[in-house]
Amino acid sequence: MEININFVQSPYNQTRTHILSALGNQNPVDIISLDQVWFGEFAQKGYQTDITNRVQSWGRISDWYPTNFAGGVYNGKVHAIWAWTDVRGIWYWKDLLNR
Repeated sequence: MEININFVQSPYNQTRTHILSALGNQNPVDIISLDQVWFGEFAQKGYQTDITNRVQSWGRISDWYPTNFAGGVYNGKVHAIWAWTDVRGIWYWKDLLNR
C-alpha cells in the first residue's frame, strides 16, 4: 500500500481562514489539527464528520479525560477526538481529587 501525504502548514493567524476556504470550496481534507476554539463553528457548518458510532464501537472512550472527550462533542454527537491536551486536563483532575 502506498500512502501519499500532502502536509500543509500555515501561520496560526491564517490557519482558520485557510481551512474554511479549503472546506468551503469542497477541497478534500482528511485530517485537520483544528484549534478547539473553532470546533463549534466547523461542526455547525457541517465540515466535520459525525464519528459517534465509530467511537462507540471502538470502545476506548474511557481512555480520555472526560473534559477532553467532551471537547469533541457537538450537539450530542462526536466530531473529534483530542490528540493532546494542555494544563486544563490537569486542573480538572486536581479539582476532582480535592472533592
